[in-house]
Amino acid sequence: MTPSKLLNDYKWFDRTFTGKYANLDLGSEITLPISLSFFALPWRKELPLLLSLVPVIMLATLLASFMGKGHLLLPACSAIWFLIYIQVRKSRILTQLGVKSSAKDERQIRINQTHIFLPQYLTGTTIAIAKEDIASLVFHWVDYHDSHQLERKRAHAATVKQKNGREYHLSGMAYPLRSLLYLAIFFGYPVTLLQASPKAEGLIRFATLLAISVLTLNVVMLFVIS
Repeated sequence: MTPSKLLNDYKWFDRTFTGKYANLDLGSEITLPISLSFFALPWRKELPLLLSLVPVIMLATLLASFMGKGHLLLPACSAIWFLIYIQVRKSRILTQLGVKSSAKDERQIRINQTHIFLPQYLTGTTIAIAKEDIASLVFHWVDYHDSHQLERKRAHAATVKQKNGREYHLSGMAYPLRSLLYLAIFFGYPVTLLQASPKAEGLIRFATLLAISVLTLNVVMLFVIS
């Protein structure tokens, strides 16, 4: 199947999705948001944030032993810690990427019929890549079944390959690849589709570890004070 035919393939793009592009034309320029919170941090920065939960739980346990409301205090303190953790982690991601909190251009991808605009932290400089300079937009995809057990297809990774040999990799965790694929096809960019199983995302593994750690600490401390 040629890429242009995918625009009407409901396995890729259902009616709800395509509806938001009902007024799209070749003169349009679309801005796609980037989820910076879903970038991974190095373990040397991630681990101290995770370990900060331990003194919080210890303090909550100490207070609970006097107040006698451990079943309420521990979950409440864990929830407050988690909200603070999210904000601190996001701040460190911005610092790592060199993105100012007010820099909107660093939080989005723009695409039109002639150019695609990638953020500076990805390319190293402010850049608009002309369509004619792109060798291929490679999208790695996989089959899956939705909640209604209908077969669907989604892109989980993409690579922007320029004719000069430069490549920029986009992860489905942070970048809106479904929209990017749809728009790239619509605007006539050279699109290549490769079926491949997604690699285990480090952030998913970390999120699982975080959830298990929080739950385990709460259960252990509730047992201690009971």
